[in-house]
Amino acid sequence: MNTINKIADGVIWTIASRFLSAAYAFIAVPILIRLYGKADYGLIGLALSINVYMTLLDLGFSNTNLRYFSNYLAKNDLESVKKLFGTSISFYGLIGFANALIIFVLSFFVGDIFEVTAEQAVILKSLLYVIALNAIFNWYTNCFGQLIQGAEYVDFFSKISFIGNLLNVVVLALTLLFKFSIVEYYAALVFLGLIYRTVLSIRKIKVIIPDISFRPHFDKHLFKETLPYSMNIFSVSLLTWGAMQLQPLLLGIRCNSSEVTDYTVIASIYGFLGFVGGAFNSSIFPSVTKAVTLNNREVIDRVAYQGTKYLVIVICFVTFGYISVSPDVMNLYLGDSFMYLVPWMDVYFINLLGSHNAGMSAIIYAGTDIKLITRYSAFSYITMVIIFWFLIPFYGARSVAISGTICSIMQMTFYYFYYWPKKLQINARYIFWKDLLPFAFVGLVIACGLRLIPVADSHLVQLIVKGLMFVLIFSAAVFAMIDEKDRTFFAWFVKAKVLRRGGTDVNAG
Repeated sequence: MNTINKIADGVIWTIASRFLSAAYAFIAVPILIRLYGKADYGLIGLALSINVYMTLLDLGFSNTNLRYFSNYLAKNDLESVKKLFGTSISFYGLIGFANALIIFVLSFFVGDIFEVTAEQAVILKSLLYVIALNAIFNWYTNCFGQLIQGAEYVDFFSKISFIGNLLNVVVLALTLLFKFSIVEYYAALVFLGLIYRTVLSIRKIKVIIPDISFRPHFDKHLFKETLPYSMNIFSVSLLTWGAMQLQPLLLGIRCNSSEVTDYTVIASIYGFLGFVGGAFNSSIFPSVTKAVTLNNREVIDRVAYQGTKYLVIVICFVTFGYISVSPDVMNLYLGDSFMYLVPWMDVYFINLLGSHNAGMSAIIYAGTDIKLITRYSAFSYITMVIIFWFLIPFYGARSVAISGTICSIMQMTFYYFYYWPKKLQINARYIFWKDLLPFAFVGLVIACGLRLIPVADSHLVQLIVKGLMFVLIFSAAVFAMIDEKDRTFFAWFVKAKVLRRGGTDVNAG
């Protein structure tokens, strides 16, 4: 399977998996609340919130391993792959035991830390035991997926995630059928998926490197080689994660809980539709790393120009497709009482256009010299939090739209005027004028036009009709704007990847 095939399959399966996961949560949450009650079901979220900070123990090694696995495999350096795999198992194994130990100790104090009844404290303690046990095995097997993705089997791992989400539906059905307790439900949800992923991952890794060992061993020289890159990744990840976690906390400090609710609404809808850039980045990163390692300028340029154009089209479709029906979505989702958030969410959603740099980001992070980009990213996120803090008394949760837009403008200005042309030798003007602006302008005009047209009194009818109108008009406009080469690619993509009818390969790379 060539590069284009792998990227296409990876993007499709990643998006499908994330969409199914979001759809499952949307359906399962009200069912489980009715089954266990709002208070007891909330114990799962409480238990997970205790463990969420443990993800920081990764220290950026997930992205680091993916980069180095891809690099070593591109050079056919299987010995380094084996050494890194064993070292990663050792590193993650230690993190797993540390994670489990911390959760186990905390479980003895849940009745003192949280406002829960004696019965709820027992349930919460049991949930934490499940999380602690899962942490040991989950961390230990963490690098399995990194190796598989590094070998450019992104579609395989995305398929595992997709089927794992289907297994969640099975667990939900069994829970309703056999009346599982909340602890039994959560344990089945966690361990069924873990067993499934682990067994299939081991089989796939054995295909990639038949004589690889799954026993931990530590190579200190290799660890030192990867550590600087990991620390740079970790610093950006920590600031990004911290900025997102701080926003509701700062709202709670400077405003009230109703503003936190508004922020939750904005973040939930944005998160549901805002995963396209991340899906594209994770799907192409192994292939881009291989191209950078082998100095394959043809593939790098194809990702930078052609890949960015296609990503822009998809992002504009999602962004302006939502904006064209955003009042109807909000009304159906939460009712008229939250309609005042619509214009602010429209502004915030336009920031999704910033994720068109996913292909370029993959090129940047496939190299080793990432200090400048990580430092500027840190600066922009710190600036965003400061602006958010000072705007809260005036705009409340709506400050996220303003501060997020400023942060996005700062980053895009840095990329377009300095980093892409100077560091990557990419024609940033061409990308802006040819790849980004035309499709963004057309999408915005269509969305604004549809917003001004009343279709029906029913918001549901308007959502369906305007949604279909946007799909048809935007698709026709894109078809008229792209050249014959792009039309051939999209025809192949729809036929071979969406409809799964085979087809001639396009642009093998």
